[in-house]
Amino acid sequence: MEQPWLRKDWKKPELNLWVEQNRGLILSKLLIMASAWVQAGRPLNGSDKSIGNFENWSKIIGGILKFAGLKGFMGNTNKLYENLTTDDWTGFLTAWYNVKEYQSNDSSYLGMKTSEVIDMITSKPEFSDCIPEAISNKLAGRSDKDSSVIGKILKKQVEIVRSDGLKLVHVKDPHDKMSRWKIIVQESQKVSEAQNT
Repeated sequence: MEQPWLRKDWKKPELNLWVEQNRGLILSKLLIMASAWVQAGRPLNGSDKSIGNFENWSKIIGGILKFAGLKGFMGNTNKLYENLTTDDWTGFLTAWYNVKEYQSNDSSYLGMKTSEVIDMITSKPEFSDCIPEAISNKLAGRSDKDSSVIGKILKKQVEIVRSDGLKLVHVKDPHDKMSRWKIIVQESQKVSEAQNT
């Protein structure tokens, strides 16, 4: 999620209280995991990702987690940092959702081809101030390859739930095998009235 602290469907809604109440159980399980990892010779193949000055930490924690059977530690690091940009994806997706003819939560609506997305954002005034920089840079010197380049940019934003509950989804049309894009509202969240007017 773009702003995870706004989620309302937490498994443990009062996490700090739950941790405090289950502190002994949590610590014992962590010590068992770490002890088993040490007895196995401290394998450090848990993650090839690290963040500056945290190389040892990521190797050790990744090693412990992988040894315990938990895979994917720091597996979303690149995607996380790609999404922490100054591009206004939320505003862009909200503008797209608010263009009524492209708005649909109906599963039978397959969405728009990438070329149609390009036509929409270059022809509608709603997009003049909110096109993400990654897209506007590619559209500046338009070429025949726009669709594939813009499609790759859009793909990086798929399934990220935005602060207003919207997310971009990518589907393949079973008839023509073309990629299509649509904006849907995450079931657990609703777009505010102000954004829909």
